[in-house]
Amino acid sequence: MFEFIHKHKRLAAVVIAVASISFIFWLFTVQDIKQMFGMKRCVVAVEDKCVSIREFRYNLVLSGNFDINEPERKRILIDQVLTAVVQREILFSRAKDAGVYVSSAEVLDFITKNPSFQENGRFSPRKYTDFIERLGLTAEEYEEILRKDMVARRFFKTIFSVNYFTDEERDFIERIVNTKFDGEAYLIKKSEIIKDIKISEKEILDYYKKNQERFKTEEKYVIRIWRLDRKEKALKLYNDLKNGLHEGANNYEEIELSKSELLNNETFNKVSMNNRVYITKDRGNYNIYYLHSIIPPKVRPLAEVRPEIEKVLKEEKADSVFQKILINIKRDLVSNKKVKIKKISFINSGIYEFVKLFNVNNSDIIDLIFSDTKVFGPFKTANDYIIVRINNRKSKDENRSNGFLRELFIRSKAESLLSAYIEKVFRESDIDINREYLDKLQ
Repeated sequence: MFEFIHKHKRLAAVVIAVASISFIFWLFTVQDIKQMFGMKRCVVAVEDKCVSIREFRYNLVLSGNFDINEPERKRILIDQVLTAVVQREILFSRAKDAGVYVSSAEVLDFITKNPSFQENGRFSPRKYTDFIERLGLTAEEYEEILRKDMVARRFFKTIFSVNYFTDEERDFIERIVNTKFDGEAYLIKKSEIIKDIKISEKEILDYYKKNQERFKTEEKYVIRIWRLDRKEKALKLYNDLKNGLHEGANNYEEIELSKSELLNNETFNKVSMNNRVYITKDRGNYNIYYLHSIIPPKVRPLAEVRPEIEKVLKEEKADSVFQKILINIKRDLVSNKKVKIKKISFINSGIYEFVKLFNVNNSDIIDLIFSDTKVFGPFKTANDYIIVRINNRKSKDENRSNGFLRELFIRSKAESLLSAYIEKVFRESDIDINREYLDKLQ
């Protein structure tokens, strides 16, 4: 039994996450139907099948977020769309190899029965034509995309329909679901460790000297603003400032801006060292903006940054001290010694609660349920750590013979197998990515 358990760690993880939606369903959303093919140039070639620029760009549009400005988010989006497109091509290819087929009549039947293309309960050629034209597709392109989606769905359903559980798998899963724990969770707070750490004056001074760049202020731009109601006076001041002849006019407002604040302001970004003065008119008044000076960066004084340095040094020292404390606490718990740490008792807790609260990994899931080990951790939660001691493991048969739960388990097994299958085929497939084009998109 134990050999079987360790061979099926992946399945165990899927069972724990049985309520979650597998990523594979994402591959078969309505958006998956709306892909485009047609141009010879490829963004990626999957086993000699071209995913065109037209198709790929359309998938980006479907994501609904391609107008984002953050480079990192845009890169992630492009990678996600690329992965989805490649996976779909692979799945469609393997479905054909397995003999899965969708006829033209089935595609036509799907289209004519789609409520989006109907008017007064009947298929409307006009609504269908308007729809594909808005997508920028021809009817042939859309119907081919639809055929691919229907083939992939049929292949997916075939895998589900032939799935079943052996008695050994059923017992394995039911034990995972039904095992309950009694015990204690020991909370070790890093903040309490940091509170007791002392930092010397020498440590603070050494850190300050070695990290001068970190404590530099931003470059500041000093802007003077005059608001005048007489055109002649405003133009004279403007020309004087522009020619560097006069800065003596009183009644100005002076502000300091960082470089980013200056660049992001539609008015202030009009001034620079090459063009130091700017004038606008607003409801009969004249506003003159003048770049008076630039304050260079300077290192903030030690007295001002001392609290920051002390905090950093305490956290660094706490990391080292904290690891030793965790090791000692766990060792004492394994030896059944008492520890002076706050504990929270738990009764009849299931493995799902451990996963949710303590971020337990796959190996720990197996050991928690099937081993005789009593002490687990430390598990990280926010800035604190948890060490768990199991006093009692017991099995409650509350989920046995639950038809709905069994259906979910079978679905989870199918999703896990299909996911593993796609990953395997992905690794074995010949995939040629047009990185030059993708880089330009970013």
